[in-house]
This record gives sequence, structure tokens and C-alpha cells, in this order.
Amino acid sequence: MKSIVPIIVIIILLISICVGMELYMNSSCEEMLRLCDETSESLSAESAGYFADTWEETSRGWLLLISHTEINEISASIYEMAEHARMGNEDEAIVYIGMVRRKLEVLPQKIRLSWANFF
Repeated sequence: MKSIVPIIVIIILLISICVGMELYMNSSCEEMLRLCDETSESLSAESAGYFADTWEETSRGWLLLISHTEINEISASIYEMAEHARMGNEDEAIVYIGMVRRKLEVLPQKIRLSWANFF
């Protein structure tokens, strides 16, 4: 009986962590989508830079939740978007914002807590 209590506590703790991570991922993804919309509405070098900085902070929290390849693809698209915005190529920047948006929309379904994300 005494050995079952720690096991139950550990299982409850793991389930709580998984639920918390999913809630964090969903809320931060919604925030990034909102910021995506704001950036595309008022595209400038400053707004693109702010978007890129926010992404850098957000992506650090996602490293344990999703594939690093997904994060790298989004980071590359955001970098391209920021560069095009800085150079004044608004049409190209909006294309990259759309790419980022599409990737962010499907990301919550890809949440996987795995050992590969830890290493």
C-alpha cells in the first residue's frame, strides 16, 4: 500500500505537467498568431524586429514540446520576413508572414513530449 501512493503521486504530477505544457503551447501560439496579424497589418522594420524578438523568447519555451526542425523552419521564415521588411520588400515580407502563420496554426496539434526534445 505504501508503494502505491508515490506511484499515484508521480502519475498525477506527470499528467499535470502535460496539461500545463499543452495550455502554455496553445496560449503562446495564439499570442504569436495575434502578433503575426498585427505585423502584417502595419509592416515595418520595427514591427518585424519586434516579432522576431518575441519569437526568439517564445521558441525557447517550445524546445521541449515540438520538433526542433519545426522551430528552425519558423525561425528561418521569420528571419527572411524581417530582412525583407528591413529592405522595404513588403510583398515578400507578407509572403513569409503567411508562411509563419500557416506553420503556427498547425503547431498545437504537433505537441509531443519526447526524450528526443530533451537532448
